[in-house]
Amino acid sequence: EWAQVKGEMEVIGKELVEFHNLFGGCFRRAEQRILGESYLCGLLSDIPRKNVEAIALAFKGSKAVRCLQNFLSRYYWDEELMLDRYQELLAAAIRQGDGMLSLDSTEMEKKGKESVGVARQYCGHLGKKENCQSGVFLGYTSDIGYGLVDRQLYLPQSWFTKEYEERRKRCGVPPEVKFQTKNQIALRLLEKQLERGLLSARWIGCDASFGSDHTLRDTVAAWGKYYLAGMRSNQKVWTLV
Repeated sequence: EWAQVKGEMEVIGKELVEFHNLFGGCFRRAEQRILGESYLCGLLSDIPRKNVEAIALAFKGSKAVRCLQNFLSRYYWDEELMLDRYQELLAAAIRQGDGMLSLDSTEMEKKGKESVGVARQYCGHLGKKENCQSGVFLGYTSDIGYGLVDRQLYLPQSWFTKEYEERRKRCGVPPEVKFQTKNQIALRLLEKQLERGLLSARWIGCDASFGSDHTLRDTVAAWGKYYLAGMRSNQKVWTLV
């Protein structure tokens, strides 16, 4: 009430439902669509912890906890179709010929050790090593707007050792998945978007964790793209004469 946005919130809520309905074909059953809508609302809500149990309790009650857990871990819904549909909507809204695709690595702190990919590794927003998950994210920016395009979870090399074999199975990691560095993941995400051609991009942007890799920079240049890349302060460069 203090913000005087009650009417606007009602409009936003209606638009959120309409947005979620655009992805109805990605679910096999009506119940999955309802659970998906509840989970989306939970992620966008102001509840302090946004884990599955907290979201279910806040929006559906205690009986929905197991259902929402199964929705994320066991129920089948077409994730790739959902991502394709989202990218089409994003491209229609903000695509420009001289846009920029941007790479970033983001970490999520975790208390436990059972989540897929969790390990003691560098956590960007804390500036130190911490128990967390890490992912590579691809965004797009134009004069019209910006948005998230794609993502992939990073699995540390330790997760591919014999000691982690049983944990990989419990977390549902496909047996064909092999270790990839974050920079290898980043190049693959970029390549997928450039091959698809939905989001026209003249530029590639990244921070020093990606920009200091000459293989990544050379690959981007070979694609005929410009890059705006951070580099480490101790890295040597030469000017072209």
